[in-house]
Amino acid sequence: MSARKSFSIESINALKVKLRERAKVAKPVVAKPLDAAQTVKVISSEIKLLQKQGYTLMDIAGMLKEYDVPIGVPTLKSALTRSRAGKKIIVVPPAAEA
Repeated sequence: MSARKSFSIESINALKVKLRERAKVAKPVVAKPLDAAQTVKVISSEIKLLQKQGYTLMDIAGMLKEYDVPIGVPTLKSALTRSRAGKKIIVVPPAAEA
């Protein structure tokens, strides 16, 4: 068996200082890609607006396909139903370039 490593009080205090300094800077948020259902949840208000203007789910599914979000009508309908009952998805906008 190997001996357990020990740490000096000085090295522990130095580590505490470094970790406190790191805690002062917020960790950057990395946006994860969304799947089709999550995408529908994020754009559900726009989808509802299109429906109010007379577009069918088939029309909307076609529009989504044009914008590289291929989703069938049954999946779209299911995702919309779940989006009304589920928790809100927060989309982090990309950082503005200086």
